[in-house]
Amino acid sequence: LMKKYNSVLVVDDNPIDVLLHKKLLEKTNLINTVCTVSSAQSGIEYIQNLVALGDKNLMPSYIFLDLDIISLFLAIIFSNSILILFLSLIFIFSQEFSGRVL
Repeated sequence: LMKKYNSVLVVDDNPIDVLLHKKLLEKTNLINTVCTVSSAQSGIEYIQNLVALGDKNLMPSYIFLDLDIISLFLAIIFSNSILILFLSLIFIFSQEFSGRVL
């Protein structure tokens, strides 16, 4: 039996690609919620809002990034004070998955 994930986040500025990825991910029946945003900034804001609300259920298990958006996503993280938040999230998730191979 495969593990089911609560949420994944798709970050892509092409609406056709977003629709395709969302439908494919939903068809796997391994994900409860597929969240989508159209920019790196929106992705960062989405995660910030989840952290502010303390909503761990919708925190994405995986983030799918368009190749063109990856560098912008990282630039935003490192140019803002979000770096501390990002490192905190890595620590939280590393604790959750410690000892398990993904």
